[in-house]
Parts: sequence; C-alpha cells; structure tokens
Amino acid sequence: MKRDYPPIEQLRHDFGKHKIIPPAYETVILYALSYFPELRDRRIRFVVKNKGTYPLETVTSFGSLLIPGAKRSFTITILEEADHPVKMALLSNLPIEAQVGAIAHELSHVVRMCAGGTGALVEHKFARKTEGRRKHERATGVIAIEHGLGFELYVHAAYIRKIPGYVQHFKEIDTHYLKPQEILDTLPEGTVAP
Repeated sequence: MKRDYPPIEQLRHDFGKHKIIPPAYETVILYALSYFPELRDRRIRFVVKNKGTYPLETVTSFGSLLIPGAKRSFTITILEEADHPVKMALLSNLPIEAQVGAIAHELSHVVRMCAGGTGALVEHKFARKTEGRRKHERATGVIAIEHGLGFELYVHAAYIRKIPGYVQHFKEIDTHYLKPQEILDTLPEGTVAP
C-alpha cells in the first residue's frame, strides 16, 4: 500500500509548530505527525545523534514530572551511526514506510506520556528496567495502529526482523513489541498483498 504525501509546505504549516526537525527527515516526520493531531501544539525536538543503543528513542527530562502537562516537551533521538546489525535498522537505512512506522511508534510514546499524566511519564522513564516494559511497548504499538499507521508499523516490524542478527541483538523485539502478524491481523483485508 503506497500512500501519497501531501506537499511539504502544507505539512510544515499544519504540523511543524513547536517542532525541531532535522531537514533530512522532515517529510517523514511531518507525515507521521499528521496522523497525531493531538500533538500539533506539543513541543517535540527530533535530534540526530551518533552514539546510542537504540535506532530511535523518546525521552523526557526527569524535571518534566514537575511541569504541567501542556508545557512538557519531548525529545526523540535518531541514531545516525551504529555497528552491524543495528546499522541496518537506522532510520536512514529503512524503506520510507518503515521510517514512518518507526516515527509513529515514537510519537505514540509521546501520546501515552501526555494522556497518562505523571504516572505515564514515570512508567516510560523506567519501563526499560521493569517487567512492565512488554505491556508498555505493546500498548504504544496499538496507539500507532489506532492513529491509522498500522501498515507502516507492520512494514517496520517485518523489516527489522529480517535484518540478520538484529533480533538476536535485541532479544526484546520478539517478546516486548507487536509482531508483524499481530499488526497484520488489525489491518483491513487487502492492505498488504500476500
């Protein structure tokens, strides 16, 4: 399923407010943001970095716990350099639909943290270190699907699992995140060709 992207000027006008976006990813990020109207006025920085563990990651400062919800800001980091097998899962190396799916997952983290108040912020901050991570990540995937980006999430989930050694490197991929078939089962019939 190939989607047409609206003109970048329109996306920028409608969804670029309060956002800092690296030019290389502007179209993909703004397109994903267009499916999250509740984030239109949310402050989100997309930051490219060269060191990190994960290809993409959403963070908020611990101080955000003290800031009223409407004023909280978020940072989504985009890793640009990594060794194999992570290198093949970097945003710049993904097909466009998988890029949108990956960004949609990160934006879904922001939605969860905004909707769930301080408790959701704490849960997100410490989810990597708790047993609740599976529930947290799967619920985040469901949000992306509910926002209309299930196909893109499916493409991302299927693509990264085909990268040699990636699932072995991040064992939590198959235990904590929605699997391609689970995502596929939520999509209208005929969305993905057999």
